[in-house]
Amino acid sequence: MGILLCPVDFSESSKNSLNYGIATAQLLGYSVHVLYIFQIPVASSDAFVFVPSNEELESMKNSYEKKLEEFILEALSHFPSNEVKTSFEVRYGDVESEILDIAESLKIELIIMGIQGKGILTEKLIGSTATRVLSESTIPTLVVPAKAQFKVPKNILFAYDNKGYANKSVLKPLLWVAKAFDSHI
Repeated sequence: MGILLCPVDFSESSKNSLNYGIATAQLLGYSVHVLYIFQIPVASSDAFVFVPSNEELESMKNSYEKKLEEFILEALSHFPSNEVKTSFEVRYGDVESEILDIAESLKIELIIMGIQGKGILTEKLIGSTATRVLSESTIPTLVVPAKAQFKVPKNILFAYDNKGYANKSVLKPLLWVAKAFDSHI
């Protein structure tokens, strides 16, 4: 049984991507690992820098774990006959690095995450977590728009510039997804 990774941030977009992830896992017979990463809050002024103690960070982590468990239970309530195994984890640190680290350590087969859809200008100027994960990850990553509904892909469009590939292994994720969903490319 494979594992899907669903990083969330408690937004409506990540709630939707978690639902999408659960539906995908149900179809593939996979489990879902839900991940929330929070940044270490650092307040500074010219003369003073505040960094939370380990106890404060643990307290924050425990609070987020409770919130994440409720978030997952709410998502699972949309799947009455749900047989998908879920696990979850809360970490603190750099969001993209933590996503890539946990994906590698758990041997994740597919990352499913939401995107806020703030617009091309915002994405070009500051980027997005999903865009950065897509560019760094070697694991197939499915980015789910905020209002997308799960639907098994019957056909997959592959845009190709007809220039050839030096490394044909770049096509493996596409072939895996097509096989997993019994889709046509």
